[in-house]
Amino acid sequence: MPDRVQPIPAPLLDLGNQQRARADYLDAIKASMDAHPRSQQTTIGPSGVGIECDRRIGYKLLGYTEPDRPNLKAQIGTWGHAGLEDVFDTYNLTHSEFAGQERYLIENTVVIGEVPYLPYRLAGHCDLYDRVTGCVLDHKFVGPSQLRHYRKDGPSQQYRVQANLYGLAWTRHGFPVASVAIAFLPRQGEFDDIYVWQERFDQQLAEQAIARLAGIAQVTGMLGPAGLQLLPTAEAWCQYCPFFKPAGSTDISDGCPGHPGAVAVTPPPSALTLV
Repeated sequence: MPDRVQPIPAPLLDLGNQQRARADYLDAIKASMDAHPRSQQTTIGPSGVGIECDRRIGYKLLGYTEPDRPNLKAQIGTWGHAGLEDVFDTYNLTHSEFAGQERYLIENTVVIGEVPYLPYRLAGHCDLYDRVTGCVLDHKFVGPSQLRHYRKDGPSQQYRVQANLYGLAWTRHGFPVASVAIAFLPRQGEFDDIYVWQERFDQQLAEQAIARLAGIAQVTGMLGPAGLQLLPTAEAWCQYCPFFKPAGSTDISDGCPGHPGAVAVTPPPSALTLV
């Protein structure tokens, strides 16, 4: 306990107000979530380029507003990233064998570059670059079922594209990149449950993703919301898409009805009746 704590002025005290105690606690967390730069991002970044659904990317490029809903899982990941920043900063400070040079470059904004038809440069925030091995690393905080899935099947195409786009960015900043990795850290689990997926840097995959993004940007730039109808959908977790209209949508400019046959848009089967 601090030795000297100045008293709070009496007019500000509200002792015994349990409802306020709960509300102010939650408000403080929500304010932190809303203020984080990733919550305020309106342009597309490397994390969104690999989304399998072209139409979802189209909505993003057109500047459609995403619902304002607190995402605690994402915020826990943000807090985890802050903790890992301290971890690798401490590593840099305590390993004298590198003659004062930082082995790990931590939480850097990296620029991939110009994308045709995109009115801004594609850039993102990379978690970690290891100068010794030439490895680009990204942290993901996941639940138990996700961890089992990634350990068994590897990351999604979206995550692979993200990692390799970061790799491409570092090469364009003049750093050698040999591999990319995603560390899946369990929100519930032990140290031994951490799974680090890794592959050789795939520049072709990154460049193909940029070309795809340019094509989507061309359609939306030329046609505006009318172009959304021309962009194909994909089974990419429609129920979690911020532009999905759960009740269905007949006006594509108002919201997407979802990918045909997707679990999120398929009516549940009728209840079985025993006669």
